[in-house]
Amino acid sequence: MSQTVDLPSIGALYKTGLIASFLAFFGILMLIAGTTLLDGGYVEGAIGVLLLGGIWGLIPAAFIAFLITAPLGCAIAFALAKWMEPSQWLGAVTGGGIAAAFLALWGVLNFVSFADLLHLETVFFSIALVGICAGSGWLAQRKFLDWPRAFTRSDIEAFE
Repeated sequence: MSQTVDLPSIGALYKTGLIASFLAFFGILMLIAGTTLLDGGYVEGAIGVLLLGGIWGLIPAAFIAFLITAPLGCAIAFALAKWMEPSQWLGAVTGGGIAAAFLALWGVLNFVSFADLLHLETVFFSIALVGICAGSGWLAQRKFLDWPRAFTRSDIEAFE
């Protein structure tokens, strides 16, 4: 028996994109604070990154989220929802894809040599960044958008 799943509205996708963008911002802030802590070994440096990044980084992050990442995520998520089978992984694919696209654009714009792009730290940081963005997209889709909704006991009893 097949089940039809209604697509979420554009407004709901945009709100979910905003939530995922802010989750990614705080995840990236934690990543940078952790990198600062591991690199310098000073807790004060990590706390400074959290405080200054949280205060001064929130305004540009909100601007980027409202005008760039949430509309882009909304468009990609809507296209993926129409093109692919509804799945709990569409948010992760959308978040990871947007992060990978921005990292590729950054790599093209700041290209000096392949040796600079292939430093082990750069590769690990990029993988962590894509993972954070994919995780925030997944979490926003599952917990805030709640689409596609998982079967509940009452859904199963309705078919009996």
